Amino acid sequence: MNTKQKSDSPANLKYIEKIGVAKIKVKQASMQLTAVLGGFVEVDRLLLAWGSNTNNPIQCEFEVMFLDGNIFRGVYEFWAQKSKRPSLSNFIRACVRAPSPRFKVANYKSRPKPIIGKNGDVVEPEILERYEVERTG
Repeated sequence: MNTKQKSDSPANLKYIEKIGVAKIKVKQASMQLTAVLGGFVEVDRLLLAWGSNTNNPIQCEFEVMFLDGNIFRGVYEFWAQKSKRPSLSNFIRACVRAPSPRFKVANYKSRPKPIIGKNGDVVEPEILERYEVERTG
């Protein structure tokens, strides 16, 4: 997917190809489920299916591997029965962009843990300009 990078002049618009997703691994420990999928839309469908079997919150570890080998890791917790459940991609974007202690994702019991990169560092908001974390849901 191409994205415009803004500069001072409209004539200076340039397109930067974002680095795409190679695979997404999700693991749900209490139900002993693990899946590896190719994109965020597929992951969201799977998480809804996993959540349809319980009235309890679902907590999943996720690992998004990009085509250049970089990885985003984190924990996603949600209530499948709630209509305001953010998609995984929107959850990642929100966590990366809003590291404030007051930040809270809809239907998340507590402040989410930060998204961690390949080297164990917290993912900074600027990285979303380089990596494809599409808005879904």
